[in-house]
Amino acid sequence: MAEVVDQWPNIHQDMLKEIAKRLYSYDDYLQLRLVCKQWNFKLLKIPIANKAPWLLLPVSRCASVKEEDIYHIMQLPTIFEATFDTRSLQDKGIYHLTLPDLQYKLIRGSCYGWLIIVSIYEGIITMLNPFTKACLDLPPISTLPDVIHDGDECTYFLGPYKIIEPIILANQILVWKVVINSAPMNNNDNDDFLAVAIYGASRLAFYEPKNSEWVKLSTSHQDTYFQDVIFFEEKIYALDDEGKLYEFHVKKNAEQPEGRVHEVTPPSDIVSQEECSNLKYLVGCADGSLLMVVRHFKNLKENGKKGCYETIKFDIYELKKNAKAWSRISSLGDYVLAIGFNASVQISAADDLSNCKGNQIYFTDNEQTLENHKCYHNIGIFNLEDESCQTVLSDCEAEMLEAKCLKKAVVPTTLIHHPSPGSLQSTRLALHVSHDKSRSCFLYIASGPHVYNLQIALEESSVNKGKESLLIPQQTEIIASSRVNRCPHRSEIQSIVLADTESNGYLVLGSVDSYGHLIVSKLDTSGRDIDRLTYSALPPDNGIGEGSWSGLCFSPSQWSMAAVARSFSKTIDIYDQDIHVRTLRPLWHPSSINFMQNVGNGNQSPVIAVTEGCQLTLWDLRMKENGGCLQRICGTPGDILYSVCSSSTGNVAVGGADRTVTVYDPRRWAAMSRWVHCSKFEITGLAFSTIDPDYIYIQGVDYEVLCGTWKETNKLFSFRGDSNWLGFSKSSKEDVLGGWCDSGSIFIADVASGIDEMVSL
Repeated sequence: MAEVVDQWPNIHQDMLKEIAKRLYSYDDYLQLRLVCKQWNFKLLKIPIANKAPWLLLPVSRCASVKEEDIYHIMQLPTIFEATFDTRSLQDKGIYHLTLPDLQYKLIRGSCYGWLIIVSIYEGIITMLNPFTKACLDLPPISTLPDVIHDGDECTYFLGPYKIIEPIILANQILVWKVVINSAPMNNNDNDDFLAVAIYGASRLAFYEPKNSEWVKLSTSHQDTYFQDVIFFEEKIYALDDEGKLYEFHVKKNAEQPEGRVHEVTPPSDIVSQEECSNLKYLVGCADGSLLMVVRHFKNLKENGKKGCYETIKFDIYELKKNAKAWSRISSLGDYVLAIGFNASVQISAADDLSNCKGNQIYFTDNEQTLENHKCYHNIGIFNLEDESCQTVLSDCEAEMLEAKCLKKAVVPTTLIHHPSPGSLQSTRLALHVSHDKSRSCFLYIASGPHVYNLQIALEESSVNKGKESLLIPQQTEIIASSRVNRCPHRSEIQSIVLADTESNGYLVLGSVDSYGHLIVSKLDTSGRDIDRLTYSALPPDNGIGEGSWSGLCFSPSQWSMAAVARSFSKTIDIYDQDIHVRTLRPLWHPSSINFMQNVGNGNQSPVIAVTEGCQLTLWDLRMKENGGCLQRICGTPGDILYSVCSSSTGNVAVGGADRTVTVYDPRRWAAMSRWVHCSKFEITGLAFSTIDPDYIYIQGVDYEVLCGTWKETNKLFSFRGDSNWLGFSKSSKEDVLGGWCDSGSIFIADVASGIDEMVSL
C-alpha cells in the first residue's frame, strides 16, 4: 500500500496568502506561520498586505482589561471603503492585537513600524514595536537641552519665553514629535541609528547611541516654532510655522549635525488666515524632491463644538532636487500621502496599496491633548482631484457615552410592603449583570434586616429624551424576585456590596447592619440562592452603643479583605474573611468608604479612601505611623462629604453637602477638577464610568442621577427617580446603573460607548 503523503505543507503560496488575508488577528497570523516549517518560510513576519501604514486605536478602556489594552491595526485602503465607527471594525477586515498598557502614556511618533511613547509621570521616552512587543529606551525628557528638573517643577523654554510648571504637566506638552532614521537592529548594532525630537515647540534635539542624552540642534532663531521634522537622504530637514526650511548635515563621529536655514524662501500664500489656521508637513519623495504639505483647518468653537477642529483643504508645494524655489502642485499622480504624528510618507497606490486610488492625502490628528482639555478627533481622506474631504472616525458630532435603555419596574408589595427608611447615604443596593443566554440584571436590595433579589431583563430599546437631555424611562416587569435567606441580621441593614469575583464562578455579597455586624455570602452568578460559604464577623466592641450608618467595601484585588466603616463609633474595621485585622480611627464620623483602584503597582496597594466630615482621608493598611493615615485633604469647612469613589486610572472623586464634585490626583494630592453645583441638592452617590473614566455618574438626594465629564464640567444626560433614593449603585465591570426609590420603583440605566478614541497613525 502506498504511503499517504501530507500535501498541506506543500500548499501553493498564493493559496496560503489567501488564507492569511482572512485572519484579522496578528496572533492568529503568527499561529498560521507556526503550523510547519514550510508555511513559516512562505509567509512573511508581517502580512504582505501590510506594507501600507496602519491606524492604531484602542477598542475600549474597560476596567476588565487589567494588564493590556486591545488595539486595532488597520490598513489605509480599508479606511477608503467608507466612513464607519469603531463598533463595526470586525466587519471591515481590520487586524487587531494586544499592546502593553499605554495608560498615562502619549504616542509622539511612529516610524518604520515603531511607536515612540512618552510616559507622563516618569518622563521616559521609549520605542515600542507593536508586533514583537520589543521595547527600546531613548534618553528621558530630563536630558533634553535647556530642560531643568527641580523637585516637582520643570523649567523649559517655549520660544523666547521661560516656563516653570509641574513636571507632570510639562511631560505632557514638552515633546511634540519624535522621528527616527531607521528601524533599530535587534543585535544592538545600531551605530547608524539616529533620532530627532521637536520639543518645547521651538527647539530640536538630536540623539545617537554613543550619547546618553539628547544634543541640541542649534538654529539661529530662538523664536522659531517647528511644525515638522524628517530624515531624508542622509540629512535632517525641519519646517517652522512660517514655512522656513532648515537643513542639517548628518556626519559620522561629529558632535552634532551642522545646520543652516535653507536658501529657499517660503511660499508667499501659506500664512495662516484669520478665519483658519494651518499645519505644515514635510515629505521626502522617491525622486529626491521634497514636498511641503499645508493643512488648513478651522476651529469649530464658535459653533459650540468645544475642542473640535475641521480640516478644510490642503496645499502642496514641491522643492525639486537642487531647485531654489518651491513650486505649487495640484496633483500627486498615483501617489498617496500619509501625515500626522507619524513620519509623513509618500506611498505608491499602484505598487503598495491595493484597491486604493492615488492623488489622496490620509491625515490623522496632530493636536496635543492636555490634562484638563479634551481635543476631539479629525481624521480623514482628502481627494486632491475634486478637493473633497471624507471624514473617518470623527467624534466631533458624537458623544463618548450614550444611554441604550432606561427601565423602570416596581418591587412587588408582596415582597416588600413598606421599605425601611435607612440613612441619607443610598448604599442599600448592589447589582450584577448576567450574560447567560439573555442579558439581564440582578439587583440586591436591603430593607430592614433582610436582603432581596430581583431580576430584570436588559433589552436594548430606543431612548426618549426630554428637556436638557433628561431620559424618559420605559416600563418593564420584574422577571423573578425572592428573599436571600443567608443574611440573618438583627438590625437594619445599612450597606450591601457585591465583590467582583464573577470570573471564579460565583458572586460575593456582603452586608453590614447599623451596629457593624458583617455577613458575607457566596452566591451563584445566575442569581439562584444556592447554599455556599457564609461567614459573619462582629465588631471588636460587639456592636455596643448607638446604631448608625455603616459602610462596606471589598478590596478589588482580594475579595476576602473587607473594610467596615461605622459612623457613630468613628471606626473603620479591617477584616480578612471573619478575622479582625486592625481598626482605623478617623477624627470625624465616616460617611463613605472605598478601596482605591490602580494605586502604586496595579491594584495591589491596600489604600482606602474615606470621607469624614468635610475631609477626604487616605489610609494605607501597611502603615503604622499616624494610625495608618496616609493623607488628609480638607474640603470646605462645614460642608459634609457623603460620597467617595475611585476610577481605573487612580483618580478619587468626592461630593457632599456643597453639591460639588472634586476630583483628586493621588500622585500629587491636589485637585484636578471641581464641578461646582452640578447637583441641585446634596450629593450622596458617585461612580466613575468604566468605559471612559473622564465621565462620572452623580446621584443627588433630589431623585436625580446625571452623567457628565468632570474635566469639562459638562452634563451629558440625566434621569430621575420618583422619590428619595434608598439605594444606588453601578456595576463594577460595565456602565449599568441601578436605583431603588422609597416608593418601591426600580430604575436601571444601560450606558454604552458612543465612539472610541483614535490614537495615532
